[in-house]
Amino acid sequence: MNKVRTKGTKFGQCNICNNYCKLTDDHIPPKGSVNIQKVGIRSITQIIDTVNPGICRVSQNGVKFRSLCEKCNNLRLGKQFDPSLNDFSRKVARIIRLRSRYIFPQNIDVEIRPQRVARSIIGHLLAAEIRDDMADSPRKAPMVDAMRQYFLDEMLDLPNDLRLYFWPYPANRQVILRGIGLVSGKHIVIGDFLKYFPFAFWLAYQPPKNIVDVMKDREILIRGYSIDMQSTVSIATRKQDTFRVNWPETPDDTEIILLNDGMCFIADPI
Repeated sequence: MNKVRTKGTKFGQCNICNNYCKLTDDHIPPKGSVNIQKVGIRSITQIIDTVNPGICRVSQNGVKFRSLCEKCNNLRLGKQFDPSLNDFSRKVARIIRLRSRYIFPQNIDVEIRPQRVARSIIGHLLAAEIRDDMADSPRKAPMVDAMRQYFLDEMLDLPNDLRLYFWPYPANRQVILRGIGLVSGKHIVIGDFLKYFPFAFWLAYQPPKNIVDVMKDREILIRGYSIDMQSTVSIATRKQDTFRVNWPETPDDTEIILLNDGMCFIADPI
């Protein structure tokens, strides 16, 4: 098929399966995990520049990217994977909302289907990228290629190069960070972040041992489970047991982040 230039049109290559087709809007996070509302979307540099933060654009119904074919968006994400993430979201949201009113144990175990939750998160991260011309091929890189292969094949286990971490996130700001680098000692850790109430996710690529050790209590253990097997994750109920709410998008004086401003977005309710 001869491709036509598609800047400003609805046609292009799906960010996940590369199919050339009419593209559909993917809500990030999925509709069942958050209340869809009017948001102002900014880039990371606008957030760091507190003198003149501005707003890139306004979306009347949440953060969305026209980047997926109907099959990847509605059949794969919407029917197969998002329900598990939405169920996980609702459980954690109840804990966060009630922890100021009740005395909870320091950690609460929550059941999840880790393979489906991981594919939901990875699918939405892959969707969160718009090219100048969507007829062009989606970006290729070792981490991105591993994410696509894993998402598309339910028989695959999570690649050894990827680790998925999470922690409670009691804020309304939504954060999408693609392919950022965090400087940790002598290492630069590459990864993607997806943050929205009630939690933050960090998909890290080949994290060094010091990161693996520090984050071991926040890792979602995925490898070794079949697609529908359940496991449990431990939810910290104490505010002091989590990261500061604006990490890593707003680094302090001791931190360095490397990023592509065109692939990192912040959305606040307005």
